[in-house]
Amino acid sequence: MIEDELRILTVESGNDITMKQHEMIAERFNSMVGIKLRSCSRRTIKIEYFAHLFSEQAVREELSSLGITFKKKRKGNLFERLLNSITKDNVKAFGGKRIDCCDLNP
Repeated sequence: MIEDELRILTVESGNDITMKQHEMIAERFNSMVGIKLRSCSRRTIKIEYFAHLFSEQAVREELSSLGITFKKKRKGNLFERLLNSITKDNVKAFGGKRIDCCDLNP
């Protein structure tokens, strides 16, 4: 079904979107067949597109060509990032060797 192929991409920009960029985005995407700008705020852009005509990567490349930078996604949730941080600190403090209570209190 065609409705199944209609997608909405929400992108968070790494920087504030200027009025000039907003106008350029609207002009570019609203002039293309099968894709249009749904909304554009200070840091968020929503693009509606047909998946059989455009890939998500192609939409992102169009935005990049207009000077839009993307906010980097954080890897993992808060708890996972905390555990990874503790693991890195332990490796720095104790190296790759096994931790033994006798080694900790000489």
